[in-house]
Amino acid sequence: MKRVRILVLCFLGVLVLSLSALNEQLSLQRLWAEADTVSTAAGVPGKSTGFLPQIILDLNNTGAKSQAEYAEKIAEWRAVNEDVVGYIDIPGFDISYPVLQGETNKTYLRTNIYKEKDNAGCIFLDSNYPDIYSPVKLIHGHHMSNGTMFGKLPDMLFYETLDDAPTIYYTDDLGTKQFEIFSVFSVNSEEESVIVSQYSMMDDMEHYKQEYVERSWPASPGVPEGTELLMLNTCWYGFSGKEHNLHCIVVAARVA
Repeated sequence: MKRVRILVLCFLGVLVLSLSALNEQLSLQRLWAEADTVSTAAGVPGKSTGFLPQIILDLNNTGAKSQAEYAEKIAEWRAVNEDVVGYIDIPGFDISYPVLQGETNKTYLRTNIYKEKDNAGCIFLDSNYPDIYSPVKLIHGHHMSNGTMFGKLPDMLFYETLDDAPTIYYTDDLGTKQFEIFSVFSVNSEEESVIVSQYSMMDDMEHYKQEYVERSWPASPGVPEGTELLMLNTCWYGFSGKEHNLHCIVVAARVA
C-alpha cells in the first residue's frame, strides 16, 4: 500500500512539474503576443511594454526609404523621448535606430529610450557634439551578443576591402544624409581617444581623413572628397574574444 502511495505521489509531482513548464511556455508566448498586439495596434511608438525583446524589436524597425519617412520616425520617437536627435539606418546590417543625445555620454549608456534601466542602452550621439552643424559626429552603440544595436559593425574589421561596405543613412533636423565608409580600425580606449573637435577647420579634416585611410584594417577606397564625417563606435573583444578596452571605429564621409 505504501509503495502504491509513493508511486501516486511521484506521478502527481511529475504532472505538476509538466503543467508548470507548459504554463511558463504559454505565458512567454502570451507576452510576445500581447507585446506584438500593443505594437501593431498602436501603429506608432508608445509606452514601453516592459518586455525587453519587444523593446529591441520596436527600435529595430525596417529602414525607411525617404527623407519624409525618416522625419516621421524621428517625430514618433521624439514624442516618446525628447532627447531623440536623429535616425541611423544601415541597410543589410540590421541597424535601423533612433539616435539620442544625453547630457553626458553616460545618460543612455545603460538606459533605453523609455528611460528604463537596460544593458543595451541606446544608440547615442556623443555629448561632445551638441552643434548640429558640426563637420564630424561620433555615434556610440553597444556590441550586443545577439547582433542588435552595433553588434555587427566589428565584422567589417575582417573585410578585405571596403569597396562593398554598406551605405549609412543618417537623418537629423537638417535632413537625410548619405555616407560611404572609407575606414574601419581598432583602438584601445586606455591609450587614445577618437574625439575630434566639432570646431575642426578644413585643413584639420583633411589631415584626419588621411590618417583614417592609413589606419584602416581593410583596404580603403582612398581619401574621400566629402568634408562631413560620421564616426561609429562600438566595443569588440579582440581575436581571443576576451580582450577589453578595444573599440571598433567605423569612419564614413558624406557623399549626398
